[in-house]
Amino acid sequence: MKSQIRNVEGRSKRAYILRHKFLFACVAAFVLFTGAAIMTVAIASGASRFTSTVECAERAPFVRPVFPKQTVFTARILYVPNYQSKEGRRFGPWAIASVQHRYWGLPWWSSKIVVLTAGVFQQGDVYFVDGTRGALRSSRFLPIVYVGICTRTRPLDDAAIDTRILNAGPPRSGGRIIGQSYRRDGLGYKLAPGIKVQIQGPNGSISTVSDDHAIYDVSGLAPGRYTITIDHPDRRDLYEVLGYERRAVLSSGDVGGRDVYSQ
Repeated sequence: MKSQIRNVEGRSKRAYILRHKFLFACVAAFVLFTGAAIMTVAIASGASRFTSTVECAERAPFVRPVFPKQTVFTARILYVPNYQSKEGRRFGPWAIASVQHRYWGLPWWSSKIVVLTAGVFQQGDVYFVDGTRGALRSSRFLPIVYVGICTRTRPLDDAAIDTRILNAGPPRSGGRIIGQSYRRDGLGYKLAPGIKVQIQGPNGSISTVSDDHAIYDVSGLAPGRYTITIDHPDRRDLYEVLGYERRAVLSSGDVGGRDVYSQ
C-alpha cells in the first residue's frame, strides 16, 4: 500500500516538474520572439528615417540582378505605422509585409514575413519591391529590406512592365526595348494606349504602337545605341521638349526600358 502511494506521489511530482519545464520553455520562447520583433521594428523605424542626398534617376527595368545584394519580390503590406491618408487608409515609411512571389535576393529563412524600410507603403496593397539587404548590417540576420530612393518599388498595379520582363526572362536573341506611354492630363500624365513610338537604331527605324495596357514592346534588336521618340507630327515627348534624349544601349540579351510622355 505504501509503495503504491509512493509511486503515485512520484508520478505526480514528475508531472509537476514537466508542466513547469513546459511553461518555462513557452515563456522563454515568447520573450525571445518578442525581443527579436521589437529589435526588428526599432531598426526598421530607424532605417526609414535615413534619407539619401545623392541625386539619381529612377532605375531602368531589369531582367537580372543589377548588383549583388539586390532583393526583388512582390509582397502584400500587412501593417504600417499609425499614419492616415486623406482616404482614411494607413500609410507610412516602413511596413511589415507578407511575401507573395520571390524573384531573387531573399534568404531561405525570410521566405514569408519581411520588414520594408525607407519607402512609402500603404496597408493592404500589394507591392513590387526592388530593394537591398546590404544597406544595413542587421539585415544579414533579420528579415529587413531597405528600399530607399531611385528604385522600381511601386504598387503591383503600376509594375506591369517589371513583372512582364521578369516573367519572360532574358531575350533569347538580340535586345529588347519596352516602356509605357503617357499623355498629358491637366497638370499630370495618365497612361495612354495607342501612342505611336519610334525606335531609331543601328539598322534603321522601327515604329510600334502601345497596346491596351499602354505598353510598347520591341524585341530581337541588334546590339547598339537606340533613341526612343513619339512618332506624331503634332506631339513631342516631354524629354525631347526639355532637351533630353531618350536612349538605350543594348547588348545581346539586354532589356532597355524607357517611358514616353506625349505633350
